Amino acid sequence: MLFLKQIWNVVREFIRRDDRIRIEDLKVDVTRLSKNLGVTINDPSVYVQALLHRSYVANGKTVNGHKSNERLEFFGDAILSMVVSEYLYEKFPHSDEGHLTKLRSRLINKNALAYFADQIDLLDFIYLSPSARQSIEQGYHSLVADAYEAIIAAMYIDQGYDVVVEFVRKHLYEALENKEIELLVDDNYKSLLIEYTQGMGLGTPRYEVIKKEGPDHDQVFTVEVKIEKVSYGTGIGKSKKEAEQKAAGVAYARFVKPAPDAPRKT
Repeated sequence: MLFLKQIWNVVREFIRRDDRIRIEDLKVDVTRLSKNLGVTINDPSVYVQALLHRSYVANGKTVNGHKSNERLEFFGDAILSMVVSEYLYEKFPHSDEGHLTKLRSRLINKNALAYFADQIDLLDFIYLSPSARQSIEQGYHSLVADAYEAIIAAMYIDQGYDVVVEFVRKHLYEALENKEIELLVDDNYKSLLIEYTQGMGLGTPRYEVIKKEGPDHDQVFTVEVKIEKVSYGTGIGKSKKEAEQKAAGVAYARFVKPAPDAPRKT
C-alpha cells in the first residue's frame, strides 16, 4: 500500500507540474487569429476558451480560469444552424422543407465544418492533449469541427450576429462557388439532382448517351443530362452508370452554387 501511495504522489506531482507548464504556455496569437477570422478581436478571453478542448482541461479543472469549449460548442451549433437556415431559405426560395433540411445537414456536418475550419488554419490554435491531436492526424476531424462551432459562438459574443453572418456566408459562398460542396455531400448525384429538381418543380432529369468509344471490353461512355429539354452537363465514364453520375454531379453543382441562373441571389 505504501508503494502505491508513493507512485500516486509521483503521478500527482507530475500532473501538477504539467498543469503549471500548460498554464504558462497558454498563449494565443491574437493578431494571427484575428487575421484568419477576418474580424477585430475585442475580447481575446472568449476565443481562448473556444480553443480549449476538454482533453486539455483535465478532470473539469480550469486553465487560467477558462473551462473547456463545450458550452461554447453547444451555443455555436445553434447559431450556425440559424445562420445556414437563413442562408438556404433565401437562396432556394422554391425548395421545400425536406430539401432545405438535407442541404443544411450537409453544410454543417462534421466533415463540412472541419473543411471550413481548415480554411482558417484553426487547428494551429486549438489546445489539445497529445492523444487528441494524434487522433486528428489520423483523420478524426470531429474535434476541429467542434472547435469551429465554439469559435462561432465566441465571435457572436464578441462581435454580434451580423459579423457571424458575414463570416459564415463567406465560407459557404466560397465552398459553393469553388464547387467544394462536392467534398461535403455524398456521391449519389443522381439522387441529389432528382431531389433538387423535383423540389424546384423542374421535373425529372433525363440522361442520354451521346457518345460511345472503344472496344466492347473497354468502352467509354459520354452521357448528357437534360432538365426540361435543356442540357445541364455531360459526364464521361467506363460505364453508363458512372457517366450518368458524373453528368448529374455537373448539373447539381450548377444548381447548388450561387449563380445568376440558379437560386435567388442575395
